[in-house]
Amino acid sequence: MKENVAGAIIGNMNKRKLLLPLLALLPLTGCGQVDHVDPVSMEFGTLIGMEEKMEGYSHLTRIDISDLESKVSSKENFILLAHASVQLTCTCFSEWHDTVFAPYVKKHNLLVYLIELTELTAEGASNYGLKLNSQAATLGIFENGVLKYQHGTSDEKDAWVTSSSEFAAWMNYRVNLPTAMYINKDILDEKYKGTSSFTILYSRATCGDCSYLERNYLREYLSSNKTDSFYLINCDSVGIRYVVGEDGKTYGPNNKEGANEYELEAYGMWNDFKVDYGLAYGEDNPAGWSTGYVPTIYHINPDASGSGRKIGDVIDGAAVLYNDTIDAETLTINSTYFTSERLEIEALSYLKNNKEIDDANKVLTNKKVKEKGDRGNSVWRREETSIYHNPICKAFLDAFAKA
Repeated sequence: MKENVAGAIIGNMNKRKLLLPLLALLPLTGCGQVDHVDPVSMEFGTLIGMEEKMEGYSHLTRIDISDLESKVSSKENFILLAHASVQLTCTCFSEWHDTVFAPYVKKHNLLVYLIELTELTAEGASNYGLKLNSQAATLGIFENGVLKYQHGTSDEKDAWVTSSSEFAAWMNYRVNLPTAMYINKDILDEKYKGTSSFTILYSRATCGDCSYLERNYLREYLSSNKTDSFYLINCDSVGIRYVVGEDGKTYGPNNKEGANEYELEAYGMWNDFKVDYGLAYGEDNPAGWSTGYVPTIYHINPDASGSGRKIGDVIDGAAVLYNDTIDAETLTINSTYFTSERLEIEALSYLKNNKEIDDANKVLTNKKVKEKGDRGNSVWRREETSIYHNPICKAFLDAFAKA
């Protein structure tokens, strides 16, 4: 009898020894523990402001309810923090922000949006499934415009609030970190003065062609491919395409009759930028197109002298996407970046030598589109030409940006 008891004890001990390494494989306990989750791919991150001191709402991008509605309707993947600004100085928020949340955001260059709590609690507004608390912050992770995961700071003793490792574990299980980064003009200028090659997508937040690329094929590509040194710049920015007048208002480019001095200044500045950064064509810049269009994507091999030169042979890969015009009667492309002449320049050698694209689809001049549509309908134009542009975009990214 004693022998059997001893054997049972030894057996239990052996079972425990076997269980220990198995338990070590399980996710972290507490708020980080999960049975199964599907992480959401955050295709775009940001380097803007990541060197700033962590305080207040640092490392966050403010949006309002209309911006949020746009992200939801566009079925974007994004991270949202909802918080009442009247609670900004409360230590319950600041300690979490400064010691747990912001360090994680900064380390991984996450693009996190901030919305004022009152925007979501106003009469008639939707909270999009977020569990809101006027005394706490709520962090939501959206996939294809739908809330998928959320957590709040209402329990000040919760490990998610107090422990940076627990918070990181919770996030790491639910988010695939971005590798394509938004930058500003100052960061871009430093890249040009550096010695490392990089890819830069010149885009605009108010450009339909740019939004179509970023919300469709580029998202698809980034969700299944990691990239290296791939950056995006929003040219709808002060200092590139906008100026701030003495009245404090922001003015965009306009050279039409009746334009004020600030609009004319913005117009000149934007055209100068397109020349200086190689978007516009020139005899010394064959990769540019006409006066310059977006979205333009370049691969840059900086001048070894550190001059910061931005045109000419420092551009060794180029594409201008979704800017074709279509003859609505003949259903043919009659203006495009991808001409037989341009295919011969060095910056398009990635396309000329690509084995996945049929040679007939490397030059888009006179290419047919399938469906008849309104000549002025840009959505129709982009959708019909995407069968040509998406493979070209893939060829470019595979050649220059793919990690």
